[in-house]
Amino acid sequence: MNSQERLLHVEIFRSRLLQAMASSSIKRSGLAQAIGVDRSTLSQLLAIDNDRLPRLDPLMAIASKLQISVDWLLGLTSEARSGAEILSQSLQLTPSLPLPSDGSLKLWHKEAVGSKVRYVPANLPDLVKTQAVLA
Repeated sequence: MNSQERLLHVEIFRSRLLQAMASSSIKRSGLAQAIGVDRSTLSQLLAIDNDRLPRLDPLMAIASKLQISVDWLLGLTSEARSGAEILSQSLQLTPSLPLPSDGSLKLWHKEAVGSKVRYVPANLPDLVKTQAVLA
C-alpha cells in the first residue's frame, strides 16, 4: 500500500468515525472514556494531519460502542451494520400452513408405529426422501 492509499484509508476512517459519532450524539470525551483511551489519543486519530489508523483494540471498542462494523469504519464495506446484524434481519422464518402431504406423512407414521420400515412409500413428501432414507 503506497502512502496515498494509506492517507485515503485514514481519511475514510476519520470521516466515518465523525459520522458515527454525530449519529450517536456522542462527544469525543464520552467516546474516549467509553472505549478506554485518553481524550488526546482520540483527538490524534481525528486530527486532519494524522496519517495513522488505530490499533485493533480501540478500533473494536469504537465499533462496539457506536454499534457499527469495523469493516465499514475502515472503508472496506458500504454497510455500517455488522454482518451478524444484517443476517439476523434478513433471515426470518415464518411458520407455514400445513401442506396436504403433511397428512399423508402423519398417516404413514401412525401406520408404521411398532413395525420395521423397509420401504419408503411413494406418496411421502420429497423433503423426507433423503439419500440416507432411500439407500
